[in-house]
Amino acid sequence: MTLIICESLREIGEMACVTSAWSSRGQTLKLRLEDSESRCSHLESKVRMQRSLESVKWEEFEKLATTMREFSRSMSPSKSGSLADY
Repeated sequence: MTLIICESLREIGEMACVTSAWSSRGQTLKLRLEDSESRCSHLESKVRMQRSLESVKWEEFEKLATTMREFSRSMSPSKSGSLADY
């Protein structure tokens, strides 16, 4: 009877060690997951900022192209006029 109790206690002790190890590993994985989620959120924020900057750059480029087109039209001779008109 004592042998059975000792074996049972040893098994319980081993299970406790395994459970403790799994708990520690679970905690480590949880921390890694939280860190990964935080990094992902930070990167998504950077992507949004980059897209915003690119949008502003393209708007400025569009304004420049429009200004150049208008300037080019104003400098070119009109179809009805001649070079002497300028």
